[in-house]
Amino acid sequence: MPDVLIIVNPSAGSGRAGRCWLRVQRMLAREGLTFSSVRHDGLAGLGELAAHAARAGHTVIGAMGGDGTVREVAGGLAGTGAALGIIPAGTDNGRYWEKGLRIAAAADPADGQFDVSLVQAAS
Repeated sequence: MPDVLIIVNPSAGSGRAGRCWLRVQRMLAREGLTFSSVRHDGLAGLGELAAHAARAGHTVIGAMGGDGTVREVAGGLAGTGAALGIIPAGTDNGRYWEKGLRIAAAADPADGQFDVSLVQAAS
């Protein structure tokens, strides 16, 4: 199983990421995913944090936040060989959460391909 680190930007989506992190942790645990996490408020330093995590041996780095969070984490992972996971929690992503939809994406840096799934949560 990959060594997963999820970087959570709690201020993303006007605080949405911080407010829903506990719910996301529970969902991931129900799916059997073992992971560690770190909270990092704001965008400054996210790329460096992601790069350091990859160098430390994490093979999958998740970014929970909005477009800015994902952009900074992805930039930090460039050339590291670590895969990027996305947990959307930005301002525009709220529409998906409100409709009970979940989006998951993972990028394989070796071939630049994305695996994306859209799953409707059971009510």
